[in-house]
Amino acid sequence: MDFFISPHHILIISLILLGFCILLKALSLKKEKELLLRQLTQTSNSYEQVKRELEKIREQHDRIARFQNSLSEAELTTRLQQSRLTSQLSPAKGSTPERYRFVHSLLGQGMSTEEIAGILSVSTHEAQQLVALAKLAGT
Repeated sequence: MDFFISPHHILIISLILLGFCILLKALSLKKEKELLLRQLTQTSNSYEQVKRELEKIREQHDRIARFQNSLSEAELTTRLQQSRLTSQLSPAKGSTPERYRFVHSLLGQGMSTEEIAGILSVSTHEAQQLVALAKLAGT
């Protein structure tokens, strides 16, 4: 008994084997695709988390920068106020403004606030302020 396989049978067996190989390759590619999809999802989630953390860090940085600017402005304002206060508390004779000395001399001549306002061409209210400042300056 000769066992003879006809070319037709060889072709069918070859096609079945080829189909089986294609099926195995398709399953392998499907598993690889699923793995890559999971990795992509994990990477995307990690990216979103890092993005949120970066935004928090930027907001914190901005708050710190605003606070530092406010602190710098407050320090500058304090220094300016201290220097003004120091100069107001201990004015030197030579640093008294000319206008205060002039108002003080007019007061010394017995002029009223209204007369001083007329001479300086200012309102009575402003003249009252100048008189008060001239008295404070002590000229």
